[in-house]
Amino acid sequence: MGGHGVGKDTESRARRCGGFTLLETVMALTIASIALLFFTGFLVPQLKLYYRFGRTSEAKQVCGRIYREIEEQLRYGYDFAVDPEDPATLYYRVRETERSGDGYRSGVGEDGPLQFDGALLDGGQELGMRLELDFTGTDEDAVCVRIQLLEENGDEVIWEQRAYVSSLYGEIEEGKPDGTH
Repeated sequence: MGGHGVGKDTESRARRCGGFTLLETVMALTIASIALLFFTGFLVPQLKLYYRFGRTSEAKQVCGRIYREIEEQLRYGYDFAVDPEDPATLYYRVRETERSGDGYRSGVGEDGPLQFDGALLDGGQELGMRLELDFTGTDEDAVCVRIQLLEENGDEVIWEQRAYVSSLYGEIEEGKPDGTH
């Protein structure tokens, strides 16, 4: 009689404790680890894409702002020339808007043509970007510029934009800047 009651007592105690068996625990951990691997395998690339999209959007805005600054500074220029040794350096002349006694005067610095200094542009340094300008393809009447924003500590191009700025003076003949004699 005594042996029969011991088995029932153990069985009822196991039902009351409600614990997991070793097999159930191993299965739960396996499923959880597979789910974790799936989510990290999916979410990490998605986060990288989100970060890259954000950087690209910021770079587009910076390029647009840089283009506006270049255009504002060069639209009244003429006689554009690129330094053959440094394609990031552009020389140009501007016309003064005031008349002197003998007609229009050329706005040239004391040492010759003006030099466009891209270092003065706000090229996204606060965003961890580095600006590079290339004026290759520029002729006397129009500026061709390639604006590149790169990662500050690398050579990875975030955004690149080509832009053209034409002189508002067009071809310049002898006489007045509008080409009339």
